[in-house]
Amino acid sequence: MRESGLDAKRDRPQRRRGEATGSPSAEQVVRLASKSLICNWGTGRQRAGLICAVTGTVLLWIPIGLMIVTAFIGTLSAGRLLMDYFMPAELFFLVLAGWILLLIGSLVTQRMRILVAALGGAAFVLLFASQLTAVLSGLASGAIPAEGFIWYLVLGMLILYDVLVIVLGVAGIRLSHAVKTAA
Repeated sequence: MRESGLDAKRDRPQRRRGEATGSPSAEQVVRLASKSLICNWGTGRQRAGLICAVTGTVLLWIPIGLMIVTAFIGTLSAGRLLMDYFMPAELFFLVLAGWILLLIGSLVTQRMRILVAALGGAAFVLLFASQLTAVLSGLASGAIPAEGFIWYLVLGMLILYDVLVIVLGVAGIRLSHAVKTAA
């Protein structure tokens, strides 16, 4: 049966070496896979923007995640709700680095520039305003007791700063997703 050009086991025509087949060769698979990876990553600007956005988002969520983890542990051990809402302010350098990377990512990809800049700017204005208010009023040094309008004003600004960091983290997730799906 070999002379007839049919494969005896499968009753189909034999393929000659170098003859085109229906399935791609290993080289073609590698070439197609690398092209699809490059296409999925997009251009160099989109790739750089995505890396900045993802890294910045992770840095923004670290203080929030630590605040939630310590609140959970403290609440379980004390039997009542305990939360260190100062933690995002104490880890200001992570938030600042995350915001800068998110801002770079949004500028490079030309997406959500105003939102990222406004949220980050508002968060840092609130943080510095709360610190300035605490220092100028004597609350930070202990000259006045932690009560009254000034105390609630400083706490309100710090809590609003925490909320803006969370919203900025959500904006980072949205930016990362928008850049990844557009690529």
